[in-house]
Amino acid sequence: MLNGILENDLQGVYRAKTVLGEDTSTFPENVRDRINASASLSRRDREELCLRLVEAKPRKAHHIVWLTYTSALINREVITAGPVTLYDGPKLRDMPQDAAIFPQELKQTDERNIRRIFPSGERFVMARVDLGLSALSDAPALARKQALAVITAGSTHASGKKGSWKESGGFVHVMDGRIVSQTITRSGNSPITRFQLDPLAHGIDKAAKRISTYLPLTSQSLVELLDSVNLWDRAQGYDGTSSVLTNVRLIELLASNRVEDWTHFCHRVFEHHWTWSDLQWGLRQGIDRAARGSSEFISEETQAAIDEIYGRIFEDKDGLAYSDMELALKYLPDLAQHFSENELIGYRLKSLERDYSTCARLNASRKLLTSRWNRALARLERVRNALTHGGPVTEASLDSVSSFSRKLAGSLISYALDGVLDGKSVEETMTEAQKLGEEWHANTLTATSPHSFLFGK
Repeated sequence: MLNGILENDLQGVYRAKTVLGEDTSTFPENVRDRINASASLSRRDREELCLRLVEAKPRKAHHIVWLTYTSALINREVITAGPVTLYDGPKLRDMPQDAAIFPQELKQTDERNIRRIFPSGERFVMARVDLGLSALSDAPALARKQALAVITAGSTHASGKKGSWKESGGFVHVMDGRIVSQTITRSGNSPITRFQLDPLAHGIDKAAKRISTYLPLTSQSLVELLDSVNLWDRAQGYDGTSSVLTNVRLIELLASNRVEDWTHFCHRVFEHHWTWSDLQWGLRQGIDRAARGSSEFISEETQAAIDEIYGRIFEDKDGLAYSDMELALKYLPDLAQHFSENELIGYRLKSLERDYSTCARLNASRKLLTSRWNRALARLERVRNALTHGGPVTEASLDSVSSFSRKLAGSLISYALDGVLDGKSVEETMTEAQKLGEEWHANTLTATSPHSFLFGK
């Protein structure tokens, strides 16, 4: 803004006077169209305006900030989370201004300037952040934090196909109903924030009501967890050493609430929980893999029977397929009998059926997974210590723990964030995870059926 004033730019001077709350009635009505027009101020007037702008304390005004996310979609026209409202960008761009949901502050803007606010293309989301009546020195920065909180909370609910949202880097700042600054980057080629936990649209929809209670952000534990999620996401693009150290550091931050080191924290809180999740994941992965496969030796009648079973197990919600693992376990024998064991899909299904057929087999799998967990955690500790103290670490050693460290850190952070959004402290959430894992482990020793073994019912 200062550059615009010093260059005697009409729009720059207009924005400065608007921010200061000074009289702008002498400016032409089409000031926003007067690109590169001169304000015709003397050098002294420009210097005094710059000085007033620098020395001015933020005045109380109603601030609204618009942000743009490219490569982004939401699964409805509008999603509201407290002061943050997400709009389907193309629909809002093409919407008549007299539409009921068209934002009031943009109704005062002429058609030509409206089009400048929106990027081209059919895959972008507009975020409107209403910061209310307040004195703010950097409204766009505060708005970014609010929007980022909603998107980050949504990312922990995301599953299925991966994708990315990219913030364009620009913004539209509205004060008391007037646009005072507009720096939307139309290309979006330089992303500031990248999320790779999709389908993010569905996750945001699920998280919106929960996160709205905490906006604007005042809970320090929630701020720290949201920062951890974003750091964990960025760590995926780091080199092997930095990625492993970052993931372990994030675990250490969660463990700092307890008087124990991070490995004991993981063993105490998550060992049984991890094994339990792995057993359920093995069933889910086997069923999903079979559903994506095909056989050349199945009649139309048999295929119809298979499709009927899949129809019971899988449910479509908002274009996403969800699998009911209790029904998957129930219908696994029926599904396996329709395939020949000589085919890969049939071999996998029958192996899965055997592994999940009795409590004895499931207990054997539990012990094997627990042993793998202990070895993986011990290996991660050795590699982390070697990296920290400058010891030699081979690429193979890094590769052997990279995926595990990422999955472990992500699982713990997501679980903690979920608890905090439910109104619990991080300590309470971790204690609950430990208790659930211990109860499940105790249940496996007395379970009388595979169903009660896996689901505790």
